[in-house]
Amino acid sequence: MLDLFMNNSRKVIFTIGYEGKLIDEFISILKRNKISRIIDIRRVPYSRNRDFRKDNIISILKQKKIDYLHYRSVAPSDNLRQKYKVNGSFSDFSAEYNKEMLSNPSILGDFINILKERDCLLCYEKRFYNCHRSLLVNLIKDYYLIVHL
Repeated sequence: MLDLFMNNSRKVIFTIGYEGKLIDEFISILKRNKISRIIDIRRVPYSRNRDFRKDNIISILKQKKIDYLHYRSVAPSDNLRQKYKVNGSFSDFSAEYNKEMLSNPSILGDFINILKERDCLLCYEKRFYNCHRSLLVNLIKDYYLIVHL
């Protein structure tokens, strides 16, 4: 299936959520898809699962020869996250997130400039369509082919 993507002139960017995954399964998925770098787009790179805390995942990825970058500026603001916790509407969250990103084009432009072929955006949610990473990649889909792992 990925051969279809490889013949296109746009770079392939992946996304993944670690919810419900063991670290070995997570690494296996990255290796199978030849991921070269994880870009952690969580506002706070902390997890109840120790393996996915920033310091630990950096160490684990380094052993597997996968680079790591925490890129907090494309995460939802604390204010937006709090609103979402209160009202639970992903539709409202989506509209506000897009507004946040589009109100400061340099954030999105800088993000596009750091992306490299075979980067993988990391967040928590298992289902990409319930996560800001789906909103973020929707904003850059004209520049990249997106594969959700």
